[in-house]
Amino acid sequence: LSIKYEDNIGIIVILGLILLTLISYITIFFIPHSYLLNLLIFFIWFIFFIKNLRNIKNLKFVIIITSILFIGLLVSKTHDDFAFYHFQTALNLTRNKIQIGLSNLDFSYAKHSSLLYLNSLFYLPYFKYYFFNAPNQIFLTAIILSFYIYAYNDENHSFLRIFSFASITYILLKFTRASEYGTDVIGQLLILLFIYNIFQFFKAKNKIIRENILVLSGIICIFCVTLKTYFVFYTLIYLFLLIKIYRNFFINFIKKRITFIFSIFLICISYSLLNIISSGCLIYPIPFLCFENFIW
Repeated sequence: LSIKYEDNIGIIVILGLILLTLISYITIFFIPHSYLLNLLIFFIWFIFFIKNLRNIKNLKFVIIITSILFIGLLVSKTHDDFAFYHFQTALNLTRNKIQIGLSNLDFSYAKHSSLLYLNSLFYLPYFKYYFFNAPNQIFLTAIILSFYIYAYNDENHSFLRIFSFASITYILLKFTRASEYGTDVIGQLLILLFIYNIFQFFKAKNKIIRENILVLSGIICIFCVTLKTYFVFYTLIYLFLLIKIYRNFFINFIKKRITFIFSIFLICISYSLLNIISSGCLIYPIPFLCFENFIW
């Protein structure tokens, strides 16, 4: 059993989107996500993309799959909640930096999802807000590519290959029309990857491979929580399994992966601060995590 994330373009894209989300979390404290900032971010991304284009394996296949799945973004209406709060929240982030107590104007502003912050980075000249749903499509494509690479990896365990193929089939049959996704559907797709990695963790024997799986699984778990609060359930499963069954291994892993721990800490702090600033709750809408005496 081997694991090489640098050979899996889907995983690289997913981690890139999560990094973009963290960037959106940090920058919104200082400046709105205007054309200037977003163009700067995409210009930097384009330089790295061109620089590493030759390193992408099966590039023609990736382009074909991406082109076919892109149709799902064009032939669909927006999600029912898009007009309710998705659009107004993302659009507000393109015009203003973070605003304290915004949920006093409308409770919909209290509904936090990191996907809306990511959407606001796709506010670009000419396209304007018509690209807000692009992250949904990119996530969908990346997840399908990830499972495809897992399914056709000869070095992979047969159970993991079957699980990957079954996941692709389920995703293509169940989740269509990317523009209609709510903020939780991307999390549900990522949880399939999380479950795959948990299985892979128990199948793997190599210590370095297990550490890599722990890093990816932890990042996916925390990101899913920022998408929708109820995904915290999977984080509890993740921690229980790895601390209870592999306690010594987990403790040594924590000591070695300082960068990983710091990144997770930064995401959690940003997520909690943005929740408090907008709604007065550490995690909205959990009642005992809300502060009743806040001025706003």
